[in-house]
Amino acid sequence: MDTTKQQEDMVKKIEVLSFLVAMVDGISHEESEMLEYIAGRIRMFYQAQPAVEEFEKSKDVEKAIALIDLPLSVSIVMFEPKDHFDEIDKELEAMAAVKSENPLEDFEALLKIKASEITNDYDKKVAMIAIEDVYSADGASSVEKWAHIILAKEWGMSMRTVNKWFAESLAPILERGNQFE
Repeated sequence: MDTTKQQEDMVKKIEVLSFLVAMVDGISHEESEMLEYIAGRIRMFYQAQPAVEEFEKSKDVEKAIALIDLPLSVSIVMFEPKDHFDEIDKELEAMAAVKSENPLEDFEALLKIKASEITNDYDKKVAMIAIEDVYSADGASSVEKWAHIILAKEWGMSMRTVNKWFAESLAPILERGNQFE
């Protein structure tokens, strides 16, 4: 199943937030590698979405899995244009050019602005998972966790709740969706 234009736009928004959180203490080699692959993982979460939503209602994994094409796959588009990273780099350069009394507050405001572009509950949960996947690739620093908490609060959710949702709703579909028939 191909992702829709709306989902692809969301993939880019989530990639940008993942980048912003990871770069708050400097992008490591491991985080950079994870950023290369995170879009594919997000696409797989979108492939699973109809099944996840059905599973949340019915708790019937077979009924849910029947709604999607199998197997679920991580779809990586090699040499995909990354214009959205160029745009955020320009925004960050503009912020750096302005002498601020509190650059951390400015960064927090930027995170909140970017977070406000994601309004759907499923998208927010996917973003929370993807962001953590990227910044935890090299271990998680306290400042990265702080940035992640800013986003969680902005979206009215906790990392604990999202992790529980992942374990109880998304993971069963991913596991069943990747079993060979």
